[in-house]
Amino acid sequence: MKALEQEILYNDLVGDVVADLAKQPKTHESYLQYFTEKFNIDSEIYEVVGIELYGIKHPSLSLICEDKSKSTDLKKHITKIKISSTKFKIEDILEGLHVVLYKNNDEVYKDLNPDEEIAL
Repeated sequence: MKALEQEILYNDLVGDVVADLAKQPKTHESYLQYFTEKFNIDSEIYEVVGIELYGIKHPSLSLICEDKSKSTDLKKHITKIKISSTKFKIEDILEGLHVVLYKNNDEVYKDLNPDEEIAL
């Protein structure tokens, strides 16, 4: 996300994230679309295309949506819908989380795989 790239400061770490989303009912087309029902989002107007989580102690959740009423063939209109922290628990969103971080601007180590792993 371009906005996220602009927020990176000199001492920030950057990397990759893989998330296992919490289980969803089998009746929904995709887990992202499940959010429209869970948070009463009008699916005729908004299509959830991603989620943004921020914070540790007091996490915030935003749904990244295409506003179908404002999108055109030339440009998708993207809207972030912030969900009140009283309406969700992080464990309702994620079942697992794998985060790998490196120094900002690292061009040497981020693409290397470990040769061994040592447990302490």
